Amino acid sequence: MTEFHILADDSVWRAHWEQRVAARHAEAGLPAASREQRVTWVRAHRDRALRPVVAAVHDGRTPVGYVAVGLNGDNARIDDIWIDPDHRGRGLGRAAREWAENWAREQGADRVFVQALEVTRLFDDIPLRAQTMAKALGAAPELPAGVLGRPMTAEEYPAWLEVDILGYLADIVNSGSMEPEAARRKADEDFAALLPQGLDTPDNTLWTVEAGGEGVAFIWLKHHTSAGQSFVYSVSASPAHRGKGYGRAAMLLGERATLEAGDEALLLNVFGHNRVAINLYDSLGYVVLDQSRSTEPSAGSS
Repeated sequence: MTEFHILADDSVWRAHWEQRVAARHAEAGLPAASREQRVTWVRAHRDRALRPVVAAVHDGRTPVGYVAVGLNGDNARIDDIWIDPDHRGRGLGRAAREWAENWAREQGADRVFVQALEVTRLFDDIPLRAQTMAKALGAAPELPAGVLGRPMTAEEYPAWLEVDILGYLADIVNSGSMEPEAARRKADEDFAALLPQGLDTPDNTLWTVEAGGEGVAFIWLKHHTSAGQSFVYSVSASPAHRGKGYGRAAMLLGERATLEAGDEALLLNVFGHNRVAINLYDSLGYVVLDQSRSTEPSAGSS
C-alpha cells in the first residue's frame, strides 16, 4: 500500500534533490563549478517562488521516494517526484503524481506546472513547454564546406533584432505562457536588458553564417553565464534558406565561439513546441537537464 507522510522538516529532501541536480549536470559533463552555481541559483529561486509541501512516499513501511508540490498564485507546481530506482515499475510514481494533483485540486489550483529533473514518461500527457539542454564541448567543430562565420554587421543588426523579438514573442505565446500583449512587453524588456549596447554588449557573440556571399543564418550567445559555460539565446535561419542545414552550421559556429571565449560547455533553452529545433539539438549531442510542463488553463482563466 502506498502512503504519503508530509515532512515537518524537509531538509533531507532538499539535500537529496540538490545532489540529484549536481549529478544530472555531472552526467552531462558540465564543469564542477557551474554545477555548484546552478544548485545555489535553483535553491534561491525555488525558495523565493514558493515553499513546497514535501511528502515521503512509502511502500508499506518502506520509504521509497519523495513528492514535492506547492502553490504559485492560482497555479500548483510539482517540483519533484522521485522514486528509488529499486522500487520503480510498480506504479509508485503514478500514485505520487495523483497525490500531488489531488492536493492541488483541494487548494483550488487552476493549472498544474511540472518542473521535471528527470526525463520520464510519467508526465508524457502534460504538454512540454520548454527544456534546458547542454553539451560539454571538445575540439572545435569544422563548418560545412562553402559556409563561413563572421561577426554580424551593424547593417544586419536592426532587421535581425526585430525578427528575433517577433520570433521570441511567438514562442512565448505558443508555449501557453502568456497572451500576445504581455508576451510583446516581455520580449521587448528581455532584449533591452540582455543587449543594452546592441552589438557592442560585452561577453556576447552575434555571428552570421554566410553562404554564397549572403547571410543565411544567425546565432546569439552570451559567454560566462556561469563558470565555464556559454548560453545560446537565439539561433535562426532566414526564411528563404531554411531546411538547408544552415541552422546546424550556426550551432557549430556557436560551439567554436564558446571555446574561443574560454568556456567549455554550451547550454540553451528550447520551447517544447519547437520539434525541429529539439531534433537538431538531439542530433548534435545535447542532453536534457530539466523540463517544464503544464496543463492547459481552464476556460475563462487568464
